Amino acid sequence: MTEPKTVTEKIIDGGKIAGAISAMIALSIMIWGFTAGPVRDWLTRFEEGFEAQALMQQAQQEMQASQQGILADISAILLAQSRNVKRIEALESSKVQDASPVIRFTMHGHSIEDGGPGQVVQIKWQFFKMRDCGRPEIDLLFRNGGGRLHRFQNVSVLDTKGIGVASDPDPTMAQTISYTARIPDNEGVHAGRSFAWVRVGYPDCPTVPAVTSPEVAFRILP
Repeated sequence: MTEPKTVTEKIIDGGKIAGAISAMIALSIMIWGFTAGPVRDWLTRFEEGFEAQALMQQAQQEMQASQQGILADISAILLAQSRNVKRIEALESSKVQDASPVIRFTMHGHSIEDGGPGQVVQIKWQFFKMRDCGRPEIDLLFRNGGGRLHRFQNVSVLDTKGIGVASDPDPTMAQTISYTARIPDNEGVHAGRSFAWVRVGYPDCPTVPAVTSPEVAFRILP
């Protein structure tokens, strides 16, 4: 049977335990001294990474909001353009279906120079332009001294398809157009008093009937 420890032995054992505890504390402090710096660095990097991720998420949210705003603006623009196109189409359709006159010739203010077969003469017409309907199709005719019907040639305002120039609409102010044309010399044109007129149609407005000018007298010279 073990004998009870004396007081001295108990004190010695207590000292050993205290020494061991002190050694453990010292070791813990030493370990903390070695690891505290890296741990702090890791914690710092972790916090910085978390903040960077939060900033990135915020930037992504702001970018998405901006993109949504841009898409909304583009949608509004496309919608406005679509409405404008439909409005223009409706206006064009109404213009095509409108059978009201595009031009109205005046009773006076027209003239044609005298000239012989093969010669180029100056021609002038006066009219009111009521509305726009594209470029006109012009047919310039005359009846010679023998009563035969002819067409002027090489009309200066016509292209190869017989389409002329378009003037701006102005229903309140008479306009004048002047151009040249050639009297044909190989169609049996007779000298003498002649009469000329012009027929104006608008291919872009097929419901509008062609308009004929008053007849203008001139002389075909021998």
